Amino acid sequence: MIEDKKSLNAGLLLAILVVLSAAALFGFFGITRPLRHDECCSVAISNTSLPGIIENLKVNSHTPPFYYFLLSFWMKAFGTG
Repeated sequence: MIEDKKSLNAGLLLAILVVLSAAALFGFFGITRPLRHDECCSVAISNTSLPGIIENLKVNSHTPPFYYFLLSFWMKAFGTG
């Protein structure tokens, strides 16, 4: 039973290391691409104040603003790129 736990822990540690290594490689060596049209529009809309988002959506789109609010907070916390 102790051997089973040790092998399970070793397998879990190996899986975590593989995932983290893959993420580091993709992050450093280029899963970068230019933004597409709809993504550019989302960034442009979300890059304003919260009342600005609502006003922009009234004029340009009739979609609910929650996504743009969430994206605005995300961009303030982590940036756009």
